[in-house]
Amino acid sequence: MLSDDAGLRLKALFLQRGFEYQIAAKQYLGWHEQQQWQVRFLVRQGLKPGHTFLDIGCGWLRLAYALLPYLEPGRYFGLESEQVHLDIGQALFEPAHWQMKPTLLCARDFSFEKFETRFDVAFCHAVFTHLSHQQIRACVTKLKSVMKPDGVFFCTFYLAGRDAERPAVYRRGSGEDLVFTSSQVTLGFLRRLCRELALPMRSLGTQGHPTGHHVVEIRFDPQARRGAGLAHRAKGTARRLRLAAEMLLHG
Repeated sequence: MLSDDAGLRLKALFLQRGFEYQIAAKQYLGWHEQQQWQVRFLVRQGLKPGHTFLDIGCGWLRLAYALLPYLEPGRYFGLESEQVHLDIGQALFEPAHWQMKPTLLCARDFSFEKFETRFDVAFCHAVFTHLSHQQIRACVTKLKSVMKPDGVFFCTFYLAGRDAERPAVYRRGSGEDLVFTSSQVTLGFLRRLCRELALPMRSLGTQGHPTGHHVVEIRFDPQARRGAGLAHRAKGTARRLRLAAEMLLHG
């Protein structure tokens, strides 16, 4: 885990790279609680040292810092859209962490295939809130081709009552602002997406998340996909039979 001194270094690195003070202070204030929750949640959900792990939106490597000593060398893969975040993380890391062989990639198009591996567990913490709905769709769709047959994906986000989007900006003193889409995401949107992709989805509630994120589990087990498809078809058949019976009764 990061020490208090490392938290101060983290804040300083954000300031050095031109981020607003309030953003730098927020990183310092929340890193430890968020990091602990992520590690406890993943281990509780069955993450093993031998699992190949994909951290989507790994940022400044907060989770990597805590998870690398737990995973076998070469099992951690992180994808991040902003190189400045990876630069901060790599400046913060101690040399011993690099001996654990993290594999990092800066990309905005969810090009998971560039890792040239398949994953047991994928995790996306607080990222969907900073993506458009189309980007969320692309993320989950592309995961299908890189997850192992029994792989699982966990994502956290602020649960909304309706789906909406608006532009958002992280201000930087250097003038190179980070512009992204801030989305409100509903369970209904994710359920429809998973039905289209024939992926079983389960809502896990907040799981004690420190800032109240909602957690969703998506499975890539082909047996579960077939079961979900059969259940969906059975519901459709039952609905058609019910409508036919009503037509006979009221016809």
